[in-house]
Amino acid sequence: MKLFDINEIPQEMNDRIDSIIGQLAVVTEAIRIAEDERKRLRDELVDALQTVGAEPGDVLEAAHHGVRVEMTQRIQRQLRRDSLLELGVSQDLIDMATTQNETAPYVVLRRMDTEG
Repeated sequence: MKLFDINEIPQEMNDRIDSIIGQLAVVTEAIRIAEDERKRLRDELVDALQTVGAEPGDVLEAAHHGVRVEMTQRIQRQLRRDSLLELGVSQDLIDMATTQNETAPYVVLRRMDTEG
């Protein structure tokens, strides 16, 4: 892994990268706020729908908003590698049954510690 210092990049690229990072930081924060608000509103809607007796599988039509709201619930299941090994499944068999996907390169913005 290389650690780049933005101040050591040629000025033209420094300006471009700095501008993109600034814009991305603003958009990322706006998305975080919107996602937090979406979660809060969804939780509030679930509570309101449950109050009127709705349960998973039920649908509420709100034609004036152009939407149908379906209350759903999922059950997630996953195999635990350590449990399979304890049950006697060989590591080779687990490895053969394991799939791996590689994504395209992407960036993650993390806030830097401003105290130190």
